[in-house]
Amino acid sequence: MVAILPKMIKPLQAAAIVGAIVFFTWILSIGWSKNEVVECHKWLAESREFSLWYSTNWQREQCKAHGLELPEGYKP
Repeated sequence: MVAILPKMIKPLQAAAIVGAIVFFTWILSIGWSKNEVVECHKWLAESREFSLWYSTNWQREQCKAHGLELPEGYKP
C-alpha cells in the first residue's frame, strides 16, 4: 500500500496539500499573536485596577515582544 501511495499523489495535489498546510499554519500564527496582544491589554488594565497586582517574567517578555510595557507591580 505504501509503495502505491506516491504514484497516487500527483505533483499538483502535493502542492495543494503543502499550500493548505502552510496557509493553515500562517492563520494560526496570526490568531495566536492577536491573542497575546489581547492578554497584554488585559494585564495592563488589571495592573491599573488592583494595587496588589504583579506580573511574572514571562508575562513581561510576552508584552515586550508586542511593544507593550507591562509593569512589575506589587513587591512583597
